Amino acid sequence: NPRKLKVIGDTAFGIKINNNDNLVKKICPHLLKKNGTQFIGVCFRVEYWKKQNLNKIFKKYAKILSNVALKTHTKLIFIPNAFSRARPWMDDRVVNREVAKLLDKNVQYFLINRELNLFEVYNIISKLDMHITNRRHSGVFALSQKIQTIFFETSLKGHLKPLLDSLSLHNNIVDLDNKTENIVYEILRAWKTKNYIKKIYQKKIFPLKKRVRREFNILVN
Repeated sequence: NPRKLKVIGDTAFGIKINNNDNLVKKICPHLLKKNGTQFIGVCFRVEYWKKQNLNKIFKKYAKILSNVALKTHTKLIFIPNAFSRARPWMDDRVVNREVAKLLDKNVQYFLINRELNLFEVYNIISKLDMHITNRRHSGVFALSQKIQTIFFETSLKGHLKPLLDSLSLHNNIVDLDNKTENIVYEILRAWKTKNYIKKIYQKKIFPLKKRVRREFNILVN
């Protein structure tokens, strides 16, 4: 019955994981030895169910990331979030490698090639200065920890935009079909205003986290 259906938000916002630097140290120790270096996380998937020129997509992602990394003097950290072996493109590590090998030679980056669990992904993301993704839960994990996040739109129009609209983050979603220079501009704008996410966290995200935990607790009990 639709009248009894209640949408309260993504349950991933209700996750509560303690910080554990030892997990980060084993997988990506660079994040604990900043020495003034700032980090931008990256996690992409490709829409393997559509016929498209994947190499063209990888090149565009690489060009965008190269521009952003060089202009912000940051290091990119490729963080896989899914590892299904059903199809090659369902493993984020495969996609990340394809993008990374096309980056500008002057870009600093680190590829995480091991299979991660939820606790490891969450803790690694906690050390970022910004995150760029087209994966919903990868982005939710970042937003849940006050990390400025840019989402690339997917063909599943109800997957990302409604979430960001509900959080008053209308400008945090970009379309890969737009011109590269326009996308880079939007990401750099988000980088310059990345502390704004702390206000959104207090106003929108933290209350949502509490609500999801409360409602989920009612469901399971």
